[in-house]
Amino acid sequence: MKFIAIVASLVALVSSSKNGSPLCYYDDQTMQQGMGSPSALGYSIKVSKVGTSYNLQLVNTDQTAVYQGILLFVTTPGGTDAHLGNFTNFDTKKFKSVDPSFCSNDGVSGLATATITHSNPSNYVVGSGTNFTWTPNAGDFANGNLSLTAVVAAFTNSVPSGIPTWQHLADTVVPK
Repeated sequence: MKFIAIVASLVALVSSSKNGSPLCYYDDQTMQQGMGSPSALGYSIKVSKVGTSYNLQLVNTDQTAVYQGILLFVTTPGGTDAHLGNFTNFDTKKFKSVDPSFCSNDGVSGLATATITHSNPSNYVVGSGTNFTWTPNAGDFANGNLSLTAVVAAFTNSVPSGIPTWQHLADTVVPK
């Protein structure tokens, strides 16, 4: 069921991702079917604990790098069915929570604010600061560290017009 929802969502992703991801969950194989092979675009996420929350900063080896799409969520390592905690303190003119109906269709549980995407088709420059605050729910760390999953999509000069390339960032440990 989840696979069918993902494939249907990917078709929508290619044509309507300008206003945010129509996915709450994804896997690399399904992404490749809809958007081709991933590229090494130089992105990573810096995680730092601040009190009971975490500051998440998207960084790139090229501070002038531009991207158009993002999808972020936190799970147990290897988990996909439950997105944990909630994202706050992000630029709501650029980012938003993924529509809860997409998460429901993908078989993913969690608060509406547990999955973040872009909100418009702007070019986002990493060097200008792409930061999010993530706060865990009580009990989220019951089984140890968590895993932040992120995908970035970008139009580059090396891909055909109209089709973005993408990078699944290495899953990042969110330490207890």
